Amino acid sequence: MSAYNNFTIARFKDGELSLDRRVFNYRPSSNDKFHTVLEGERLDSIAYKYYKDSTLWHIIADVNVITNPFSIEPGDELVIPALI
Repeated sequence: MSAYNNFTIARFKDGELSLDRRVFNYRPSSNDKFHTVLEGERLDSIAYKYYKDSTLWHIIADVNVITNPFSIEPGDELVIPALI
């Protein structure tokens, strides 16, 4: 199963990509974690690291107000919300 199933990918004329999807409703928790993006990481690989499910990448994107999931860079600090 692809981490991008059930989403519509839009490619703009300038080459930028975006996804049409439902937004996760986030409430901060003391169980949230923080992650510094490393070289070569993607949101789906980070989701797998914390949730053991790469398809939950969109939750990390929503909480960190990432509108383009392909735009994270090494050194970016991300909140990894607890899924309670």
